[in-house]
Amino acid sequence: MTNPTDAAIGAVSETPSISQRDKPSSVKRRSRPRRRIVKPGDYVLARARVISRNHLFRPDHKMTAAIKYIVALAAEKFGIEVFGVVLMSTQLYVLYRDPRGHRTKFHHKLHRELALFTKAHRGWKGAVFEKDHSQVRLHGYQAVIDKLGYLVANPVASGAVRYARDWPGFLTRIDDMGNGQIGGPRPEAYYGNRKTAPEEAFTELRLPPNVLAHYDGDKDAVREAFRSARDEHVAEAHAEIRDKGLRYIGAARCRKMNPFKRANAYEVFDTFNAQFSCVGLEDEEQRAVAEEYAKFMSDYNKCREALLRLETGIIWPAGTWKMVHELNHGMAPEPPV
Repeated sequence: MTNPTDAAIGAVSETPSISQRDKPSSVKRRSRPRRRIVKPGDYVLARARVISRNHLFRPDHKMTAAIKYIVALAAEKFGIEVFGVVLMSTQLYVLYRDPRGHRTKFHHKLHRELALFTKAHRGWKGAVFEKDHSQVRLHGYQAVIDKLGYLVANPVASGAVRYARDWPGFLTRIDDMGNGQIGGPRPEAYYGNRKTAPEEAFTELRLPPNVLAHYDGDKDAVREAFRSARDEHVAEAHAEIRDKGLRYIGAARCRKMNPFKRANAYEVFDTFNAQFSCVGLEDEEQRAVAEEYAKFMSDYNKCREALLRLETGIIWPAGTWKMVHELNHGMAPEPPV
C-alpha cells in the first residue's frame, strides 16, 4: 500500500529540468488544478510562460526597460522582496520573498501589466500568458541558492547563449544583488500619459535573508555561493547541449528573432509543475515538508466537500488564499512552531 506522504512527494515534487535535484514526479497526467499554499514569509521561484511559446518577450531596449518598471511597480505595491529576475523570449522567472502573503495579488499585477505592455508593443491580439504558471515554494536556504543559480543560468540552459553574461535581455547580475535597484521610467507603450501609473518605479534588489543569516551577514560569501550555483547549472547545461549536438542561438540572433515565431524545442507536455523544492534538506525535513502539503490538500478537500454540501462556517486550512481573501471565509490559525 502506498504511503500517503510518499504519494504527496510524487504529486508535488519538482518537474525534471536540466538541473535536476529534487525527486521527479512520476505523474504524467493532469488532474484538476492543485491548490497552492500561500503564507507570509514564503520564498518563491515563479515562472510564467508565453502562450503557445511565441517569442513575444524577444529582447530589445523597450522590453528590457518595461520589465524593470513593471517588476518594481508590482513589488513595491505588495511588499515583495525581489532577489532575481530574468526575462527570456518566451517566459519570465522571478525569485522573491513574500513577507505579507500577497503573492497572488503580486502575480496578477505583474502579469497583467506586462501582458498589456506586450500587446501594445508588439501589436499582439489575444492572451499573452498561459493560464497555468509555476510557483515553487523554496524550503531552506540551500533551495534558494540553487534556484537563484538556476535562474541566472537559464539563458544558457535554454540554448540561447553560451554564457549568462551574454544574454541581451534583462537578467539580474549577482554583483548587483544587495547593492542595486530594479526600475526606471514609465514606458510609453500602453502607459502613454496615464495618470494612474507613476512616472517611475524602483525597488531594491535584495539578498535573501535566510541565506544571509546562514553566512552571518557576509554579503560577499552569499554572492560567492550564488556564483558557485550558477556555474554548476551552466556546466550541466553545457554538457547537455554538447551531448545532444545542439548549437547556441547567440545574442545577435536572439535580438532578431521574429516575436511571433513559436519555440520548437522539445518538451514533455502534461506534466505537473513543482509545488516545492527541498534541495539540501535532510530526509526527515523533506518528509515534514511533504506531510505539510499532504495535510493541507486533505483539509482543503474536506472543506471543499463541505462547501458543496452548502454547509456554513467552514474554516479553511492555513495557507488558503482565494476562499479566504476573495470570498471572506474563515481560515485556521498557523500551527505553533
